[in-house]
Amino acid sequence: MNQYLAICKNTAGNTASGIKSKLAKDFPSTASIILFTADDAGITAHCIWAGDSRCYLLDEDGLKQLTEDDLDGLNAMENLTADGILTNVVSASKPFVLHQKTIKTKAPAILFGATDGCFGYFSTPMEFENLLLSSLFAVDNIVQWEAGMKNVLEGIAGDDFTLSGAGLGFGSFERLKEYFAERYRFLNQEYINGLQRKTYDEKVQLWEEYRKPYEMLLTKG
Repeated sequence: MNQYLAICKNTAGNTASGIKSKLAKDFPSTASIILFTADDAGITAHCIWAGDSRCYLLDEDGLKQLTEDDLDGLNAMENLTADGILTNVVSASKPFVLHQKTIKTKAPAILFGATDGCFGYFSTPMEFENLLLSSLFAVDNIVQWEAGMKNVLEGIAGDDFTLSGAGLGFGSFERLKEYFAERYRFLNQEYINGLQRKTYDEKVQLWEEYRKPYEMLLTKG
């Protein structure tokens, strides 16, 4: 049994009329798409992306970024504070590239895509994983999980955001929570507890530890 989640907020329709004509011409957008199959042999995920929307994998070893941002080489920590410039976006009037890559992994796992409004307003990448897991352990079903994450993101995001994904191979919501219990404990113990009292340099040191598994699948296709 697979669990599907979709958390979406779109404010593009509130765009001021003074710039509508430019938006209609350029249609600038980022994209993250995952086409996947799951069977007894495991999970095969084909990622397609442009810009700084990301495809992710979440499993018992933690969060893994699958797609490389089009941001002149900034890593996930640097991107939170640097004023990076997007080098590639989907556009109706300019050339662009849709990157592609395929990964194979074992089940169970969660695959999802997210725009930068989901992960771009934390002080470290670890806190985004903590949002996913802390909101999971605060609820009893997937509908509540969606609502909980959406409420948090609406409170911190200065942008519209979209997060959509699938939990594969868990069988039930209860099993999903059991599967991530040890990872949630480890994440808090090693990275989250006391994080807000740390200096930026101390947070960077923690990030250097966290990034090794986080980036293990991070290459452009």
